[in-house]
Amino acid sequence: MSNPFFTVPPFDPYSLPPHRNSASSTASSQHSSSPFNHNLEMSSDLEEDKTTSKKGTSTFISKLYSMVNDDRNQHLIFWNPSGTSFLICNASRFSREILPEHFKHANFSSFVRQLNMYGFHKINKSSRVHRGSQNNNSENEFWEFSHPKFQQDKPELLEEIRRKAMDSEQLRREAGDMQASFAMIQLSQAELLQQFRALKQDYTRLLQVVDEMKQVQLQQQWLIRKLAENQGLTMSQLPCEFS
Repeated sequence: MSNPFFTVPPFDPYSLPPHRNSASSTASSQHSSSPFNHNLEMSSDLEEDKTTSKKGTSTFISKLYSMVNDDRNQHLIFWNPSGTSFLICNASRFSREILPEHFKHANFSSFVRQLNMYGFHKINKSSRVHRGSQNNNSENEFWEFSHPKFQQDKPELLEEIRRKAMDSEQLRREAGDMQASFAMIQLSQAELLQQFRALKQDYTRLLQVVDEMKQVQLQQQWLIRKLAENQGLTMSQLPCEFS
C-alpha cells in the first residue's frame, strides 16, 4: 500500500518571468483551492524574498509596480488620481488575465495575502461597487490598496518596501501547529485503516455464515425429499419451499 503522505518540493509563484499566454492563464484559473494547495502557496510565500532585483527591490514589488504601470492592464488595475494607491476592478477577471502573466498562480486571495505581508493596507474596508452600476457583483467591485513607499513615478522608493519579518517564537509556534496537524491526520488515517480492516473481517465472516446457512438449507431440502420418497409422496404434493 503506497504512502499517501508524499513530499512536494516548495515552489515560488512570484519568480515566473512576465509572459502573455492565454492557455497558461486558463490553466492557472482552474487551480485547485484545496488545503494542500493552500499549504504550497504559503510555503512559496516564505521563499519569495530570496529573489531580488539589482537595486534590492523584491521581485513581488517589482512585478506589482510593473503591473500597475502597464498600459495594457489599465482596465483592471491602475493608479488613483493622486498616484498614492492603486485600484483593482473585477477581481475575478484580474485573477484570470493578469496574475498568471506575472506569477505561477491565479489566486486573488494569495495575492492579497502577499500585499498584507509587505505592509499594504486595504483602503476601502469592503470592496466598493462602481458608481452608476445596477449590478452588485464582483465584476463591478473595486479593491484599493496603498503603501507609503508605493507611489506613481517614484520607483526609487520601492526598495524600501520590505516584507514583514516573522519572529522566531511565531515560527516555532506555526511549525509546532503544523506538526500537530500532521500527527492528527496520521492518527486519524491509522484509525480509519483499522476500522476498515475490522469491517472487512466482519464482512468475510458474514459471507461464510451465509454460505454455511445455504449448505444447511440444501441438506435439509435433500433430506425432506428423501423422506417424502420413502412415504410415497410426489414432488407436487410437497409444499413449494421443499419442492
